[in-house]
Amino acid sequence: MRSKPTEVASALSPTAPKTPVQPRESSAAREPVRGLAHQFTHRFARHAPFALVFALAIVLLTINVATPWHSTHEDNGLLFESAAINHIRYGLGFTRGQDFFDSSVNPLVMTPTDFHPQGVSDAQEFQYFLTGDTRPYLYGHHPALLGLTVAGSLLLFGFHFWAVRLVPIVFTLLALLLFYRLTTLLFDQRVGAFASALFITFPIAAYYGRDVSHEAPTLCCEVGMALCYVLWRRSGRNGWLVGVAGCVALGGMYGWPMLFFAWILFALDSIVQRRIHWRLALATAGLSALVFGLVMTQIAWVSGWSIETLDAVFLMRTAATPPLVWLKEVLQHNLLDFGLWTWLAALPALLAVWRRIQRDGQREHLTPARLVARWFRAGGLSLRAQVMALFALGGIAHILVFREGAYVHDYWQFYLIPFYAMACGWGGVALARRLAVHPKLQRLLPATASVEERGALLLFTFAVLALAMSTPIIVFLYSTNVIY
Repeated sequence: MRSKPTEVASALSPTAPKTPVQPRESSAAREPVRGLAHQFTHRFARHAPFALVFALAIVLLTINVATPWHSTHEDNGLLFESAAINHIRYGLGFTRGQDFFDSSVNPLVMTPTDFHPQGVSDAQEFQYFLTGDTRPYLYGHHPALLGLTVAGSLLLFGFHFWAVRLVPIVFTLLALLLFYRLTTLLFDQRVGAFASALFITFPIAAYYGRDVSHEAPTLCCEVGMALCYVLWRRSGRNGWLVGVAGCVALGGMYGWPMLFFAWILFALDSIVQRRIHWRLALATAGLSALVFGLVMTQIAWVSGWSIETLDAVFLMRTAATPPLVWLKEVLQHNLLDFGLWTWLAALPALLAVWRRIQRDGQREHLTPARLVARWFRAGGLSLRAQVMALFALGGIAHILVFREGAYVHDYWQFYLIPFYAMACGWGGVALARRLAVHPKLQRLLPATASVEERGALLLFTFAVLALAMSTPIIVFLYSTNVIY
């Protein structure tokens, strides 16, 4: 409705009362605040699925975190608890940095409800190691940093069972963060979040991720090494090789496998690039050899310049068993720790890769074998394939080298976690994207949802199913009281 002329004239009259005008905030002042808020909201939305995965990881890894040692293979916790307290009680002048276990834990007392030292109850355990009549003896089968780290945790947080378990829990959570970052770089955000969900819901990660042993810190360093390598290859900045070297050195002081993981990375890079990069060689193979020499020297020094015991343990752990018996047991361990659904998910992923090779070969009139050979000759193997090969070869090499150990201990397959999670995560996202546009399945999904939202809903369903199928195995591991 148009204003009357008299009303317009009154409003424009110089004698008309003027409404005070509020000073307007400059757009320059508002823009940084608006920009920061937008960036925060955008980043939160992008990483919210992984935040839920990380929260789930904390829940799974802290089940019974403060209870005494009582579940499958938790004798490791008791052993390294005694080694850590011996560092504190007797000092580094006595232990010289190596693990000294107490004679009361070898053999330990195993009851239907817990593990504990001979003649000592759970309530008296810490006090016994601190002030009791203990008899420490040299272990010296591994690099020594795990026991020293547990000792640091006990000094910082007090003498509690959860303080001992905190060390592997922190390393497993850090490995999950690094794995998410690595998978996001190689694929995308969705593959990163879903693969991370599989990573932590595998029974071997959800349960043994808090086992006080060398696997969690060593795996963390392996994933960190792979991440720094990818960033180095993509950016060309040699500063990332410092990260590679740091992970090799730190991981080598936690567990032996890190020393050959470094060689596998160096070999893969040299094959793909068809040349040896001397800086990478120093950061991986060269540093691995140096750390091996230092660790062996330290063990020999503490052992009175004798490594006969270590030689005997190495020969025992690498001893051969009948091949079919060994293979059956190793596959049973793999099935227990990763679940049948992982095998079923990995097979379609490998089939998709094979079909891609066949399709590319037909287009270029090459057999699959010649096509793969040409990729290697031309340096065409992608970073995705290199990293997945690193994780696969590292996990398999650990099983093949330490055959007796892999036959006895199911958690020695811990290093296969990144390969399984990455392969199944990639395949799961590809499957969800296909199903999201399938005409028959669209009837079961919300009609108003976009294709991306339908794919996300399917991935969430896959993750929930994986956790549901893992839960009985996790419960079994917690309710079982075994060493072997």
